[in-house]
Amino acid sequence: MTQFVIQARGLSKQYRIGGLKELNVLLKEKITRAIFYPFFRKKIPTQSKNLFWALNNVSFDIHPGEIVGIVGRNGSGKTTLLKILARITHPTSGYADIQGRVGCLLAAGIGFHAELSGRENIFLSGTTLGLKHKEVQQKFDEIVAFSEIEKYLDTPVKRYSSGMYLRLAFAVAAHLETEILLVDEVLAVGDVGFQKKCLGKINDVAGEGRTVLFVTHDLQAIRRLCNRGLLMDQGQLLHDGNMADVLKSYAQTWIDLPPERHWLSQMPGDKHIKIESIRVCNADGKTTASINRYQNFCIEVVYHIQKANFWPALCVQFHSSEGVHLFSAHDLDARNDYHLQQPTKIKETCMIPEHLLSPGRIIVHVGLCRFSPVYTEDFMLKEIVGFDIIDNTPIEQIKGPSEKNWYGAMQPNLQWQIVLDEKTCL
Repeated sequence: MTQFVIQARGLSKQYRIGGLKELNVLLKEKITRAIFYPFFRKKIPTQSKNLFWALNNVSFDIHPGEIVGIVGRNGSGKTTLLKILARITHPTSGYADIQGRVGCLLAAGIGFHAELSGRENIFLSGTTLGLKHKEVQQKFDEIVAFSEIEKYLDTPVKRYSSGMYLRLAFAVAAHLETEILLVDEVLAVGDVGFQKKCLGKINDVAGEGRTVLFVTHDLQAIRRLCNRGLLMDQGQLLHDGNMADVLKSYAQTWIDLPPERHWLSQMPGDKHIKIESIRVCNADGKTTASINRYQNFCIEVVYHIQKANFWPALCVQFHSSEGVHLFSAHDLDARNDYHLQQPTKIKETCMIPEHLLSPGRIIVHVGLCRFSPVYTEDFMLKEIVGFDIIDNTPIEQIKGPSEKNWYGAMQPNLQWQIVLDEKTCL
């Protein structure tokens, strides 16, 4: 009989969305059921329509020692799936049988007690996993060495920076020997050196025969680490198979991403900033879903600043359909002549030169951030618009390599200088 460490069958999770009005409707329904159901024995229908399925009938099996990458666009249900497997959230229907102890890193320091020190939280996490004090003590030095926070070990974790919090949380999750390790997107919070260190540790964990479920938007990392993938989309499992095949299917999900977003109400943002529209424009200023690589184009963003003397930098990030972060741009150098002293509406246009990007699908993230004293994202709208870079030059007119045998995500038209030795020139 084939052994599985995780068997998921028909996992579904439904959430109710809305504000206080919807919650009042729910409360009224519960009271009505409590009063009338015992007498009429008849089910009273739910009145609220603000329901959605974060997961919908997801089934799969995970073998011991597998390292599985879970990919999908934002809101596809990846984190909800891991929370159910970690027993943090209960499914609305379906079940998941898990054989073995589960260690998880679904949010920085999840399960930590803010008032306890780092040392105390290490033992608290071990106790939560069912480990004895002696077992945790044996791994204690390794955890501290990996996290690199020995100086602050006896400080309450509520005083840790987000990076310190994350280092300790990952060190605990990876070193306390659980049979299954669940890792979510939180690795993106750490610095580059720490991210590489974590990825190396995940690889080591998999080599020890432990099972890892790994969620990240870093598709390069997931391609290196995983030989099996699960593709999620709108709460459903679209593809379960070889990682390379799953990533090809994932790239196809970007085809329907529009080149323009416009919000008439419920603009995304926070209490200080609201974004009204984002669009991809050609050289003539017209919205377009495809750009000739031999022409300039731009990203236009219209947003509202609702607080005087508060103007974070506008940041635009460009990604390939394979998840490669191509480059980022911000507007700090362009705003030297402007001084924002009152709330206002702003339209900014980021110009991208010709001969820069290779043909293919481009995904754009847009947000507002601050760089002083440290980099801080006020918010970031990920995977918000998309467009295609095309090369419609006839084959007979192509001077260099064609699209099919040209490698690299970028194709900048760089300046070259050639100097010939006059003695060898004919």
